[in-house]
Amino acid sequence: MPLSESPEHRKLRATLRAVEKLVKDLETHQFDYPGLEGYQITVSPMALGDESDTTPGFFKPCPAHLLLEPDDTYDQARQPASEAPFTKLFEYDYPEYGTTKAIQAKEGQCPHMKAMVYNNLDGKDGQLLRGELLIALRLINAQMRRVRFFEHMTVPVLLISFMFSFMGPQHAWIIEAYYNGSSIVMRPTQLSDLRKKDETLIKTFGQWYLGEPTGDTKVLWQL
Repeated sequence: MPLSESPEHRKLRATLRAVEKLVKDLETHQFDYPGLEGYQITVSPMALGDESDTTPGFFKPCPAHLLLEPDDTYDQARQPASEAPFTKLFEYDYPEYGTTKAIQAKEGQCPHMKAMVYNNLDGKDGQLLRGELLIALRLINAQMRRVRFFEHMTVPVLLISFMFSFMGPQHAWIIEAYYNGSSIVMRPTQLSDLRKKDETLIKTFGQWYLGEPTGDTKVLWQL
């Protein structure tokens, strides 16, 4: 028997759609953290180290020994990423952004999503990009619409966001996003500099992208 959607879940979806529309209609592309509070978006810092108490709440890293070493031989064997037909996850007008890959973290009754994102803007600590916000919101909304997730009140999203502007710096960070019942929570790490190859950093990003989901998503989390 198909699951029926509860009034609480339907209300959550309506709120999330409204926040997405609000962000979509904005002409600003870079947001200082304090300025996001007026759009029902809260920013909370995140760190990835084992010694930190602010690691992602809904994702676990995979063991490092399971990953290949990102050396020059590994790079030569990789093929360029192709564009996948994701709905509304690309913007081709300047400043361009998009999702090169988006996957469900685990098959079955697990709504967690992970995505690799690119932005044609300079990254800056203390700012989030409109493309990052929209992609997170659209992935959350897409999962919330699925009948098999009607029992889930939280859809966690993990973004690995790359920022490359023409002749500018090259940065990346990881963002965990979810809705806590009153606001969209965006949890970015500090920016990492990609102008020089850092094998440890690449492997760390891989651990989190290939890791397992965790957390009870059938309740609203106040993390």
